[in-house]
Amino acid sequence: MQSHLRSIQLEMQTRQGVGCLNHTLRAFVASWFKFPGSESPEIYNRNTVAASPTISPETRIAMDPIALILGTAFTLVGAVIILICIPLTRGRIPRNSFFGVRLPTSLRSDAAWYAINRFGGRRLIAWSVPVILLGTLAFFLPLQPHPRLALTLAGVQVLFVLIPVVETLRYARRFKNRA
Repeated sequence: MQSHLRSIQLEMQTRQGVGCLNHTLRAFVASWFKFPGSESPEIYNRNTVAASPTISPETRIAMDPIALILGTAFTLVGAVIILICIPLTRGRIPRNSFFGVRLPTSLRSDAAWYAINRFGGRRLIAWSVPVILLGTLAFFLPLQPHPRLALTLAGVQVLFVLIPVVETLRYARRFKNRA
C-alpha cells in the first residue's frame, strides 16, 4: 500500500496543469479495483482533449461522459429524495392522497399517518446518503469502457431506494398490529 501511494504521489508531482487531480484519482481507482485494460492512462487517449500549447495531451483528460451522466443523476436523485423527505420527518404534511406514505394503515388516523411518514422519511434520508456517495464516486470511475460496472452501479442505486420502502412497509404492518 505504501509503494502504491508513493507511486501516485510521484505521478502527481511529475504531472502539471489541468486534469492532474482527475487523472490521479482515476489512476488510483483503476489500480485499486484492477479494471481490465485500465491500468494505464492510455485507455483515455480517445477522450483526450485537443492539446493546448501549455498543457501536454497526457495531462488534459476529458471526463468520461457515462461517468458524468450517472454521477450527476445519482447525486441529484439522492439530494431530491432528501429534500422531499424533510417535511415528512418533521410532521408537516397532513394526511392526503398525493404526498407521503399512502398505505391503508397510514390513512386510518392522523397518529398513524405521522408515525409511518416520519419513519419512512427518516429511512429514505438515511439510505439517500449512500446514493449520493456512490454518485460522487461514479464521477471518478471509468464507466464508458466498463458497461457492466455502470449497470451494477445503477442496480445498487435502485436497491438503496427499495430497501427503505420495504422497511417502511414492515413498520406499517407492525404499527397496524400495535393499534
